[in-house]
Amino acid sequence: FVPLMRDVGLKKLTERALRDSEARLRTVVESLGEGLLVTDLDDVVQIVNARMLALTGFADSEMKGRRAFELLLPPEECGASLNRHQHRSKGITERFEARLLRKDGSSFWAEINASPLCDPGGVVIGTLRVANDISARKQDEERLKFQADVLSHVTEAIIAVDNENLVNYWNHGAEELYGFKFYEALHRRLRELVHGDWLAHGSPSENALEVASVWRGESTHRHKSGYELGVEASVRKL
Repeated sequence: FVPLMRDVGLKKLTERALRDSEARLRTVVESLGEGLLVTDLDDVVQIVNARMLALTGFADSEMKGRRAFELLLPPEECGASLNRHQHRSKGITERFEARLLRKDGSSFWAEINASPLCDPGGVVIGTLRVANDISARKQDEERLKFQADVLSHVTEAIIAVDNENLVNYWNHGAEELYGFKFYEALHRRLRELVHGDWLAHGSPSENALEVASVWRGESTHRHKSGYELGVEASVRKL
């Protein structure tokens, strides 16, 4: 009877260790700040954490057993999703952005890291996805793009420089006035382009900016081809 008692004791210890390991895993999964989704080879949801449920508005029972792409993607994007899912079966990890659907029909932008999920033998058995809500970032990008589009159609020259007076914005109006294309002006010192003392160290414009953060006045600049330009400018320190 002693050998039998040892076997049963070892089995119980193993089961307890397994339960403890699973409990720790659940704790880690639920404490993640990102949405987590585990699906099988048919993209059927097996595991979903609380953050993913909060992002999408679904209940756990509404997601498990359903195909992820049918729940979370607009119909027109399902084909691309299935192609990406096939990459996982080949062991390929990907990072991409996607618009995901919520239960109420609204949507949000997410950055998704998708990795193949393997069994102990190294065989791919599904996909592990981690999703970050990037809606705020996408809104900022759209706003900046809109502002850039608006500024590109302004006829006046608009130029922005960094603290080293290197150009980081040069609109169409500046291209027309000075003759340099945006790609020619980008990251060059402003004085190299306009050939004036505008914003030079110790110049009236720089001194005025140090005092009032704004300067308005007239200045003599030079076109790319060499002829002089009389300009009326307004400069503001950001």
